[in-house]
Amino acid sequence: MKLAVLFLEYDPVKYENAFARFKGYADRLRGCDIRYYLIDNRKTGEGASRISNSLYRLDGDNSGREFSGWQKGLIYLHSHLDDYDAILFGNDAFLAYGWNLLESAGQMNLNKWLCGNSALGHIDTKGICLEAFGHDVSRWICTNCFFLSRPMIEKIGSVVSLTDSDMDAIIRPQFPGHPKQKDYAAYFRKDCPLNDNYKQMAVTWLTGEWHGKFEIQEATWDLFRTKLRSLINESLLTAKILHCGYSIESYKNYLKHRPSFFSEIFE
Repeated sequence: MKLAVLFLEYDPVKYENAFARFKGYADRLRGCDIRYYLIDNRKTGEGASRISNSLYRLDGDNSGREFSGWQKGLIYLHSHLDDYDAILFGNDAFLAYGWNLLESAGQMNLNKWLCGNSALGHIDTKGICLEAFGHDVSRWICTNCFFLSRPMIEKIGSVVSLTDSDMDAIIRPQFPGHPKQKDYAAYFRKDCPLNDNYKQMAVTWLTGEWHGKFEIQEATWDLFRTKLRSLINESLLTAKILHCGYSIESYKNYLKHRPSFFSEIFE
């Protein structure tokens, strides 16, 4: 199996040696001929350099954070006709939650997965109905580390769904002021294409649960817009996968020794 790895790097100080650690895990994947593409999202342009037979370094595109950077990598792969069967997407925050699916890399049977019809990664849910742009995104594939097959990528098209200007239909460009009584919906436009559960989830996640949580105020409004766009791009990537007739699947289904019932509960 030919596996291309698109690894997005943006903050090498905050996430020191992130690529080396990621590669150390990914190199343990069995039955894979791996080629790495390290995307530097601090740089824009068309720069590309070959570091070794299996490692390339590319200029990125941070206009849509990791999603635009990954799309830049996909464009490079296709324009250079690089051969691959599947892509592993990752970014330098892949260990921010204290665990990552590649810790089980040595037990993963990717060739068996490739014969199926799914995107592979960690599947998350809040246990409530979440809707974005008319799509049910109550379950989604986490995008800090995930696999897509080549046919899936070619059918989906871009991994970017929203641009900055698209966000104007969701929230205002300027800080609207603090809502009364924690009315999270007040941050959003009334005709926003997100249901109330999604709005509350997004605000709660970014201000209280995310590893880089922050308080929403005038000074952080642009950050809120940017991070909300990434959150929705993650949701809409799952929606695209499902719309194209594929499914999303847990990596645990392809481990040689699957976790026990109790370990899954207490993970």
